Amino acid sequence: MIEGRVSHFMFANDLILFCKNEDSSLRNLLLLLKYFELVAGLKVNLAKSSILCLKTDQDLSNNLTLEIECQVSSFSMSYLGLPLRAGKLCRADWLQLISRFDARLGNWHGQLLSRADRLTLINSVITASTAYLLSLFQAPKWVLNRIDSRRQKFFWVGQDNISTNGKCLVSWDSITCSKIEGGLGILDLRAHNQARLGTWLWRMRSQMRWFYDRHPFGPRTGQGCDGIATALSAVAK
Repeated sequence: MIEGRVSHFMFANDLILFCKNEDSSLRNLLLLLKYFELVAGLKVNLAKSSILCLKTDQDLSNNLTLEIECQVSSFSMSYLGLPLRAGKLCRADWLQLISRFDARLGNWHGQLLSRADRLTLINSVITASTAYLLSLFQAPKWVLNRIDSRRQKFFWVGQDNISTNGKCLVSWDSITCSKIEGGLGILDLRAHNQARLGTWLWRMRSQMRWFYDRHPFGPRTGQGCDGIATALSAVAK
């Protein structure tokens, strides 16, 4: 394991373990899994597991694969529905998010629901499903526009494939205002995205070494706490 840094991510039966790209670290990890099997009576299903090597030469990757006896994975992969890759999310990753919206909206008979019912679905299901992703990544403007277009059509006409021409009684900017301000309380995704990312800036400012000490593989060369805080500040503007 990596001393002093994040050793694992775990939620229910989804688990990611981190270790150095060294034979000794790998052997310790396998030994740990063996101890877990003996104590708990539960064995890791290697057929459903995969290894992801970062900054590792091909020969070492092949040796690790043979020793662990599991498949090799590569970026982009997903964890808890969140796409993971070395760098920014690409257009295909965002299109997957949008396709989830389309799949959910396609299963709802929005035209049979009142606008109050549609409003509830938008706030409690559609908008809520973006919270996790928007708390970690800055969404491109075209992504937010597409999601807003689908939310708008579902609210006014109940379906995504029907034009809203002449059917929008109030501007979308007014609807996304709070109820106190005369709106319907539907979240403004751009403001929501900035607010979510701002929590990381707050954490960086209040606990300057929090991210630096817990990054699984250490900070990038030349990018310390100040560099990360500066990047987050640019996003929040």
